[in-house]
Amino acid sequence: MNLPERWTGQGTWDIVKRWLKLAFVRTNLEKEQILYAGTVLANGTLNVGTGGFTAKKIETGGYQITFDKPISPIAAVAVDVQATQRTACMAFLSTTVVAVIMSNGTGAKEDIAFSFFILGVPT
Repeated sequence: MNLPERWTGQGTWDIVKRWLKLAFVRTNLEKEQILYAGTVLANGTLNVGTGGFTAKKIETGGYQITFDKPISPIAAVAVDVQATQRTACMAFLSTTVVAVIMSNGTGAKEDIAFSFFILGVPT
């Protein structure tokens, strides 16, 4: 399926960010909001990001993102796997730490670059 340019590449993230922000803003109008977004390379190195967090590889296919400010685990989140036939799982371990597990088509953990977007409120 060929998608228009506005639905592929960087444009996809722009659309996702706008949609998540709109949905989150509608439910948290009175609260301050924190946005964390970035791209983490397969080796755990942060490629680009909004700042306010660090990322590192913990094990094969396992990554940890640590925030400078605590954020509510009830947040709008999105992960973009930068490979085909791959899966990402993201879970809050605490108000300042998120784990990301990447796996291939067979379910085995694999080092894969990914992008993420988290919009939430401070705790």
